[in-house]
Amino acid sequence: MTVLTGLKSRLRLARLGLVTDRAGEADWADFCRAVFRAGVDLLLIDQSDLDRSKLSQAVQQAARAGLGRGRIVGLRQGDPTEGPADLVHLSRRGPTPDSAPGQPWLGLSAEAPDELEAALADPRAAYVTVGPWRGPGPGDDGSGPDLSRLAARLAPPADPASPPWFATGGVSWDDREAIWAAGARRVILRRDVLRAPDPVARAAAWADWLRQAWRADQTLSDYRRAVRWAEGSGR
Repeated sequence: MTVLTGLKSRLRLARLGLVTDRAGEADWADFCRAVFRAGVDLLLIDQSDLDRSKLSQAVQQAARAGLGRGRIVGLRQGDPTEGPADLVHLSRRGPTPDSAPGQPWLGLSAEAPDELEAALADPRAAYVTVGPWRGPGPGDDGSGPDLSRLAARLAPPADPASPPWFATGGVSWDDREAIWAAGARRVILRRDVLRAPDPVARAAAWADWLRQAWRADQTLSDYRRAVRWAEGSGR
C-alpha cells in the first residue's frame, strides 16, 4: 500500500496517538522506531526542559524513524512560531496565535462543550482532543464520555468532512470498549503506554484493537476509501 504523503489525510486516518517525555534519552531513536512499528500514528513530544537545539534534534530523529510509514511527529505545549515540528498541540490555557504561512498545523484541546464546538469550527485545527476521559481523582470519570458523545454528534468520525478528534486524558486499556461506545474512534495515550511494563507491547495492543475495530465497521471502511480517494484526486 502506498503511504499517504498529505498531513491532512494522515491525520484523518490516524487512530492512535502517544504523548511522550522520552525525547533526549539515549534510546530515543530506537523508542520512536519501536512505537511506530507497533502502530502509533501520531507522536507528540511534551518536554519544555529541552533547549531548542536538542528539541530540534529529537523531532528530526523521530521524523526519520517514521519515514516511509506515514507517521506524524509534533510538539505538545510548544510554541507554534518556533521549532522544527510540522504540528503543534496548543494548551487550552495558552495563547492561540493567528495562523501564518510557514507555521505548523495546530492541534486544539477541548475540555468543555463550548470549547469543543469552537475547536471543531476552528479552520486552523488539524485535529481536536476531547477529554479528559478520566479525571485525576480515584473513580473520577472526567468529562470524556459526555464530551465524546457530543463530539460524535457534531463531527461524526465516519464523515470525511468532519475534523478528526481523539479521546484523551487518563485513558486506560480497560476503557477501550466504553470509549468506542461513546463514539470515539481515535485515542491519544500517555500514562497507559509509558507506565506499562512493556510500553511497546501496550502500544501494539491498542493499535491492533483499533485496527480490528475499524475494519469491522463498514462506515469506517467507506471513510478510509473516501479519504484515500480525496488524497489521490488532490482534493
